[in-house]
Amino acid sequence: MLLSIILPVYNVEAYLGRCINSCLCQDLPKDNYEIIVVIDGSPDNSIEVARRFQSDNDNVKIVVRENGGLSAARNTGLEAASGDYVWFIDSDDYIEENILGDIVRNLQSNQLDALWVGWQDVDEKGMLMPPFAPHYHSADKSIMSGCEFMARVLNNYLYAWSFIYRRSFLVTYQLRFTEGMYYEDTDFAFRSLPIVSKIRLYDKVCYYYLQRDGSIVHFTNKRKLEDICKNCVSATKFLKSSDDSLKRFYQISFTSYYMLFFKEVLKSKNKDFVDYLIKQTKLNGFGNVSMFGNITTKIIGLLYNLLGVRLSLCILSKIVR
Repeated sequence: MLLSIILPVYNVEAYLGRCINSCLCQDLPKDNYEIIVVIDGSPDNSIEVARRFQSDNDNVKIVVRENGGLSAARNTGLEAASGDYVWFIDSDDYIEENILGDIVRNLQSNQLDALWVGWQDVDEKGMLMPPFAPHYHSADKSIMSGCEFMARVLNNYLYAWSFIYRRSFLVTYQLRFTEGMYYEDTDFAFRSLPIVSKIRLYDKVCYYYLQRDGSIVHFTNKRKLEDICKNCVSATKFLKSSDDSLKRFYQISFTSYYMLFFKEVLKSKNKDFVDYLIKQTKLNGFGNVSMFGNITTKIIGLLYNLLGVRLSLCILSKIVR
């Protein structure tokens, strides 16, 4: 078995058929890859959608488990996988037709631990969304280590589905997704990429990332803020301990997550969330780290240092929406 595609499924009945169909419309023989559909306690009819495809396709496998969240479903799929390589695909997204053959050839011929793929944002109707250019920003397709890749190519796009991994690499290093965590993709990438021996960019669009209002990323709660904060802390720690070649990557990561933290709090208009942001910013020295980010975080960091966090937030809340 060459490839295992892992689809974690929860409440995506309306999108699952398109996703599975895209995985089946491929140039790779069906006995060379498997599609593992992990039904994560989904209360809708997603399992019936999966069964319709399974009845006509022997490479579609269904695993049913109690609801445990996205990370738990991915881990369950990984345990069931038998392919040389694994690709974690979100079940409301879809992939390009007839692309798997070339992807597998790239992985095999170059003996890669991982391949980073190009993607495009789409809306519910499948129409391209801004930016209309594909999401890859480097013409450098050379093979390099994970650390080199982070320093030279990567720009904070750490989605789990943007990487295809050699399964034995994940098994050898016992890499699993942290369960019960938002933004688990970043946590996983922070742990996996530095130990990747060989990775390269695959500069073709092969993944379509659906932007939809019902997605979990559009809601704010305390646990979500805590997990964003954890990624800020992780990026800060890596920033302080990494060599100069990786500092740019971790600075970009910190900037991205702190701005997300900041905007989520302002959007919520929740006093407790504001207090949490202030406490964590002071406790972890985020204001000082912000001084080394992009122009936006530099302004925020400067205001923090001049006016204090609370007064700065009062001012910025009138500007940032």
